[in-house]
Formats: sequence, C-alpha cells, structure tokens
Amino acid sequence: MKYTIRDATKECFQRYLEFDLDEGNRQLCQHGVQEYNNLPIDKLSRWLGYIQGVLIERKLTTVQIERDFSRPLFHKAYKNENIEIPKSIDINK
Repeated sequence: MKYTIRDATKECFQRYLEFDLDEGNRQLCQHGVQEYNNLPIDKLSRWLGYIQGVLIERKLTTVQIERDFSRPLFHKAYKNENIEIPKSIDINK
C-alpha cells in the first residue's frame, strides 16, 4: 500500500499527541488519528494547521522544526499520489 497525504496527516497528528496539549486539542489530534481515512482531507488539513499554530504560539515547537518534520512526509505522499510538489517559500524574509 502506498503512502498517502492522509498517512502523512495521521503521522503529524500522532506526533502532536506527544506534546503538552490541553484536553480539547488532545481530543482533536486523537480524532484526527482515528478518523484520518474517513474525514474530508480539507477538514483534516485545517485541524492540522490549527494544532501546529497552537503549538508554535505556545513555543512548544517552531515553524522551521515542523517544516523539517512534515515536509519529507508530505513530499513522499505527493510523489506517491502523482501530485506536483509545491514550490517552497523562504519564511525568513
């Protein structure tokens, strides 16, 4: 079975369960892990972005750390799903 965008999304949610999250955000991640194959991918993507924003705002991680973690996962999924890899931007400008 090939690695998909849903798989990459699930892997990110699983990672965020290791962080010190409040109960509501923990439940959101758990639901993302459990329902990653059933919920619309755009909903999962919004949830993932929200959780990433919360973690960055609380200084539990950084944008660069999350880019370094998630980019290889999503690039692998894009390749497997024949999706063009989006052009990166420099966040330090």
